[in-house]
Amino acid sequence: MKILIFSDSHQDKNAIKKMLNHEGKVDKIYCAGDSGLSIEELDELKIISVKGNYPFAPKLPNEKIIKIGTYKALVTHGHKYYVKFGLNRLFKKTLKIKVDMVIFGHTHQIHLEKTKKLIMLNPGALSYSRSHSYPSYARVFVEGSEIMIEIVNLLDFTIVKSIKKADDE
Repeated sequence: MKILIFSDSHQDKNAIKKMLNHEGKVDKIYCAGDSGLSIEELDELKIISVKGNYPFAPKLPNEKIIKIGTYKALVTHGHKYYVKFGLNRLFKKTLKIKVDMVIFGHTHQIHLEKTKKLIMLNPGALSYSRSHSYPSYARVFVEGSEIMIEIVNLLDFTIVKSIKKADDE
């Protein structure tokens, strides 16, 4: 299974198009908020999204629990957990709801970390104009209980960070 995850594209449809054209066939696409796309555009592109803090955000849920292979994941934009000031509140939420993974955005900073019990993923910002360094997104491969997450630089499609984890690790 191949999954794309992005956040904070802020109406940059060219960045979304570039990512999708490069990646070809994918099984699912998730957005951690602030895409700037309408419900109709999200539906047309088959993007499953949560609401961000962007002023024109469509009526979407603030967070969503999803399954990525055998992993239970929380998708949230992160602003309601004040992620720009640290990840402690978000981490406490993951413990409370017992997820294996949390996907968030808002900071425009890449964050990819795995511990024994949790994967924390912020794919960075897909929109270069709002990113702190370069536009990026996550590409996720799932096979059985194994998951591989790659952070991809949208400018040259190089992998800037990756992790691999099996369910039993």
